Amino acid sequence: IEDLIAIGNTVGFDILQLHGSETPPWINRYLDVPFLKAFRPRRSGFAASLHRFRAALERPQQLRGLVLDAYDPSLAGGTGKTLPWKWISRARDAGQLKGLPPLILAGGLTPDNVAEAIRIARPAAVDVASGVESRPGKKDYAKLRDFIAAAKEYFDVDQIKDRAHFFFLMEKAGCTEHLIGSYNDKKYYLLRLKNVKILDKLIADKPKEYRALDT
Repeated sequence: IEDLIAIGNTVGFDILQLHGSETPPWINRYLDVPFLKAFRPRRSGFAASLHRFRAALERPQQLRGLVLDAYDPSLAGGTGKTLPWKWISRARDAGQLKGLPPLILAGGLTPDNVAEAIRIARPAAVDVASGVESRPGKKDYAKLRDFIAAAKEYFDVDQIKDRAHFFFLMEKAGCTEHLIGSYNDKKYYLLRLKNVKILDKLIADKPKEYRALDT
């Protein structure tokens, strides 16, 4: 832990990503900086363990995000395996992810599958390593470019087609509260936003489908 803190102080990290077996007692004792914590779900009912982890933290505000990676019995990451994305989608639709920090999707993502992964899992961000490498440990700039382009294209306003993606965009716009309605049913939304620029573009592009009050 001394080495970790020394490196952080030297480099000036904004946030640390913990991808090992760190427990809440360990974090409570040693860590006093913002961090992301990686989990490797083994089953679809994984959300309960995320809530238990967060509840056991003495300073839960330090936990800025949860990285969901594919499970492997011998490796902690970089396996190239994918997590069943529908597990995340089902948990979100069932309301099991409420109250948790943003989810970051990892595990086996490539330029060819990242858009589909985002469409299904609806993460706040994606994490990639081996999926953009030409060989182990060597990043491929063409793959990086294609990966970023694929991810950005899917999150484009013009690609939004259902209620889930509408609310993702609202989250990007700083939506802190939404009350009624759904995109497909074309009902009204009551939103409180920090950044209305994204919303302005949304309404300009699809004025009949989107409505907002209390902006």
